[in-house]
This record gives sequence, C-alpha cells and structure tokens, in this order.
Amino acid sequence: PLCGGRPAQRGRSLQLSGATPQIRPSVGLRRLVMAGGRSPVRRFRSWRSYQEEMCTPHVLVTLSLAFVGSLLVGAMAVDDESSVHAIFSVCEDLPRGGRRCHSKPWQGLLVGNVLVFAVAAMAQGCQSHFVLLGATALLGLLGVVTPTQALAGFSSSGNVVSQAVLLLVAGIQEAGVIDQIFFKLLGVAKSRRSALLRSQVLAGILSAVLQPNTVVAAGGAALMLWAPQVGMSPRELFLPFACAAGMGANFMMVSNSVALTVAQMMPDSKLTDFDTVSVCIVTTVVTIVYGMFASPRFFRSAPKGQFAASTNASSAADSCTNNHFVIHFVVAADSILVGRTPSQAGLLSMSGASLLSCTRPVELPMAEGDEFCFAASAAGVALVRSRNPGLDLKSVNTLEVLGAQRHRRCLFEAGVGPSSSLVGLRLPLSGLPGAQCLAVRRPGGCPELSSAGPPTEFTGPLQVGDILLVEAFLEFPDHPQAERDFSFFAAVPASMPPRHGRRVDTQRGWLALLLLVGIIVLSALKVADLLFLALAAVGVCLVTNVLHRATALRSLKLEMYLGIAGGIGVSSALACSGLANALAHCIIAIVGVVAGGSPIAILVALSATASLLSNMMSNTAAAAIIAPIASQVCATQGISVKCAALVLIYSANAAFSTPFATTTNMLIKALGPYEFPDYVRYGMPLQLLMLFTIPCSCYLLYGMYA
Repeated sequence: PLCGGRPAQRGRSLQLSGATPQIRPSVGLRRLVMAGGRSPVRRFRSWRSYQEEMCTPHVLVTLSLAFVGSLLVGAMAVDDESSVHAIFSVCEDLPRGGRRCHSKPWQGLLVGNVLVFAVAAMAQGCQSHFVLLGATALLGLLGVVTPTQALAGFSSSGNVVSQAVLLLVAGIQEAGVIDQIFFKLLGVAKSRRSALLRSQVLAGILSAVLQPNTVVAAGGAALMLWAPQVGMSPRELFLPFACAAGMGANFMMVSNSVALTVAQMMPDSKLTDFDTVSVCIVTTVVTIVYGMFASPRFFRSAPKGQFAASTNASSAADSCTNNHFVIHFVVAADSILVGRTPSQAGLLSMSGASLLSCTRPVELPMAEGDEFCFAASAAGVALVRSRNPGLDLKSVNTLEVLGAQRHRRCLFEAGVGPSSSLVGLRLPLSGLPGAQCLAVRRPGGCPELSSAGPPTEFTGPLQVGDILLVEAFLEFPDHPQAERDFSFFAAVPASMPPRHGRRVDTQRGWLALLLLVGIIVLSALKVADLLFLALAAVGVCLVTNVLHRATALRSLKLEMYLGIAGGIGVSSALACSGLANALAHCIIAIVGVVAGGSPIAILVALSATASLLSNMMSNTAAAAIIAPIASQVCATQGISVKCAALVLIYSANAAFSTPFATTTNMLIKALGPYEFPDYVRYGMPLQLLMLFTIPCSCYLLYGMYA
C-alpha cells in the first residue's frame, strides 16, 4: 500500500520504513537482511501508560470541575418553576400541528459532561473522528438521541459531496496539473515580500476551488524547491502559505466541508454557493498582508545562497554512499521544464538526489533533449520522476515495455543472488518477468564516479551482491524466476509510477479540473442538486479513467467522513437535550454583563468560542458543536441566522495557533520544520485580528438582524 498498490501476495516483500528499512528475503535467502541496522523492537504498552497519558492533571481538574458544576446546576434546576430549569427547555413541532415543549436539565448536563470529556480527549491528541463517534454511540445508549439522529451524518449530502470533491482533486493531482500550475504561477520573485505575496495569493486562489489540504500538500513540495531560489528558508513561507490556504477555502461552499456542515445544521441560514465570497476576500487579504509583514519578523531566513545546492560532480561523489544509483534523465519535447533553469525547476535541491552533470551550464534555460545525470537513492529516483513532469528516463521507456496498469507497479530494490542467471550479464537487461531494470548499484561506493570524465551509468557485468532498481508489478517478488535470480526484494515507499508522460494523462487532469469547475457553476445556476452533480462528475472520472478504480478508494478521507458524521450526531444531542439552549442563554448573559448585550459582541463571543474549539479539535467537529448554540442565540436575540452561520464558518477555519488545529497545519509542521511555540507566536496575533475582522465584516456585508 505504501507504493500505491495492493500488497504482494503471501507477503514476500515488506515495505521500506524510514532510515532502517526491513527487507524480506526470497526463498533463496532465509535470513533477514537489514539495510542500515537493526530496527528496535517496540514494547507493548501497559494499561497504566494509557491511563497516565489520558488522566493528566489538567484533564482531571477539568472533568472534576465539570462534574461539580453539573451537580450545582442540577440542584438549582430541581424546581420546575426555576429560571435554570426553563433555559433547558426544547420545543418541537408535532406531526399534526402545534408545538410541544419539555425541559430535561439532567439530560442536558449529562450531554455536557460527555462533551467536556470528548473535547479533553481530542485536546490530548486522540483522533477526533473516533472520539465523536464514541460520544454519539454513548449518547445513543443513554437514550439522548434516536438512531435516526445518530446516523444522520452518514447520509449527509454535505459529507458525501466533500468525499466526491476529494476524488476529483486526486485526479487533478495525479496528472501533475497542480504542479504545472505552481511552476507557471510562482515565477521568480525579486524580494522576500514579493515571494510571500506570490505564494499566499496563489494558495488563496487555488484553495477557493481545490481542497486546502491538496493545495498545501502539492505546494509544499514546490515551495521547498522554490524557496532557495529567492534566498529564503522554507520556514518563512510554509506557515503563511497554509494560513492563506485555510482562509481561501471559504470562497465557495462546495470545496469547504465546514461550510457544508454548517449549512446542514443551520438550514434557516439558507446559504448559497457564493454567499461566502465577499467576506472570504476580506479575511484572505488580511491574512496575506499579515503574513507579508509578520513572517520575516518571526522566522528569520538564512543568508542568501545558503540553500544553493552543489552541482559539482566531485562533491556529489563524496556524498554518494552505497545506496545511491547513477541514473540519467532527458527533457521531453512538451515538458513544462523547457525554458526554465535547473535551479528554477528545483533540480538542484531534490531530497535524496544530487545533480552530477547536465548538458549545458546550470545558469542557462533547459531545452528539449537536455540530459541530466543524478546520484540518487531509490526514494530519490521516485521523487525525481514524480515531481518533474516531462523529465523522462533516458535508458528505457517503462510505458512501452510494461504497458498500462501503472497503479499496480512500484519500484523495487532487488539483490542479485549467488545462483542467479543474471551474473555476468550487462545492461540493458531483458526478460525480467513483469519488470524493467532502471539502474544498478554495487555496495561499497559509486565506481561510476571514480574514473575521469563525466559520470556514466553502471552497465556491468553484474556480479553477486549487486542491487538492481526495477520498476515491476507487485507480483514480481512471487515469480519463480525472480525468486531464483534475487536473494531479497525491498519495495520503495510512494514509488508508484506517476500518471504523466503521455498527452492523454495531462488531458485527463484538466478534464477533472473542468468537471470540478462545472459542478460549481451548475450548482450556482440551480441546474441540479450539488450532491448529484458531484456524484455524476466522479462517475465521469471513473469511466474516462481520470482516476483509476483501484486508487479511488485510497483517495477518500475516511477520517473526515467519520468526523463529520460523529460531529453531526453530537450536535443533534446538544440540540435535543436542551444544552444548546442553555449555553446560548449563558453566552447572552455574559455578553450582557460585559458589553451591555451588544449584538456585535454576541457575534464576537460566538467567533471566539468556535476558534477556541477549532484549535483543540477538528474544525468541522467544532462547527457542528457550535451550530445549534448559534441557532438558539439567533432565535433569542433576533440576529440574522445567515450572519451567524457565516461567522461560524470563517471562525472555525481560522485556527492558526496550534499544529493540530487543521490538517494544513499538520502538513507543514515537518516541512518547516515548526515547533508548537512557532504556531502560537505567528498564529495568536492573527487569531486575535480575525476575532474582530470576521464579525465586523459579516455585520457590514450581510446585516445584523433577520
């Protein structure tokens, strides 16, 4: 699964893992071969370790305070005529007309304690989708929600649309279309602030159509290569880039799971696809301007030139270890690299790959037919192939040799065994069952670099112990001939052949992008329901092979689907137990004391609550929890439901102060790299800025009252 396909039958080959990968030998070698040392054995965890992890002092104090507070509130609500008993009242319409009201304070307090425990568990790092599903199941067992209410999230149209959009975005990304967009639009910045402006504007624009997670994942690799060109460190770019992507995702509802969830939980808001546009532009501009001035202050760049990669073959030879292959690539005719220098294309700063030589000086733009020689690890070869559309292997065309079904292939390292029929043969090899040899390395160094002249690929003759890098089908290690010729196999993680190299691959990617834009336009024109448009677009992608059926399921985000479903279940419990009404009254009372009951202050309080929860848990789950409270506040104070819903959407997505607040924050944590104080230092001022920008913008553009 790590290399993009199904596991090999009977488990004859294991996947590489980190710096100390395990290699499973074939039948000819019964002992376990370790590349890079023996992996430490992880000990079983005891129940006490889980208890110590969950029952930290602040968690115990929080739960104790919640329990004691529930007892006090419950004691005050014993009298049916008391005001405390009244704020837990819930009214519902009867099937034959009329309304029925009831108040169950103890049920609402029970839901409150379950919710406090769920938030504490998510703040401790427990996965939000499991916590919310568990809370929904517990509340169902206690009779708070009915099965229909508990399962409503699984049939939510917004939940299904979010998954359909993920499939379309996966088709766009696999074809390399997003990479082409980044290559063309980033350009060459002349200053640091110009670079920050370019990257953030691009993130905001792309996130308006695509999922911000996809934009950050694809843009992260492009920015990692682009940052050295403008003399900046990746730390200076990634966090502003992720924040701009998060705010740009509010542009349209179709690509925003938070907006779709709020629209379902607050139907009276009557949100349409483009209601979020105007405030999104304001908040995104504020985020971009803040990033341009705050990032250079908080994240100092290294001196310009520090990140420049070496193209000296001798220095690359010194760093070439016994796990490097020497391999040649050539620029294709229709490559997006044509007209760019190797530095602008990022070829000088590829992780795991060192550029040894090229046809023309690296200062000159590349042209069709230019050759590049790399010393690269197996993972480095996979990275060069996937991140550079139009840079093809010189020695072999795997599409012609192995044909279609690229989703069932990956890279393997295979060691030549003592009884192999390959000993003494020279490259290129032919006759490998369902495989094609790309390069060979000999443990002990890089003999290809020791001779005078330009570096050359290893050609042989092969001897026992040589390691071949092959692209092969996943069944390759189980073939009898392969078991005879090779002593071990090691699959390279994330090495499935890229779905570019043919004109039809690029056309499929642009078709997926056209379908995504099409469902947005058709939904805005009320041609059909968004759910059916999204499902029809996914069907077109599967029929036209834009996204292969075998990879479609891997493109779905099950944790997102379950998180939204669990959040809707908990939200239903908040509403039907009366807790949402009680919390709404509390917010109104607090604002009345602090700010004289100002409506704008109520919106600020809702925004602060949503942002606080989003920094501790999933932003979709936070929005689902706050939505019924916001509805009760609007009903009590006469505030516009649409205005409150928009405040909730923007505030839930404005989570910048913790690394686990959003997926985009998690994606850039290792790329920066960033630590927890970095998020607080950069995100907290922006959080406070948004706390007033969002409510004021919604008030001015949409009005306060219904």
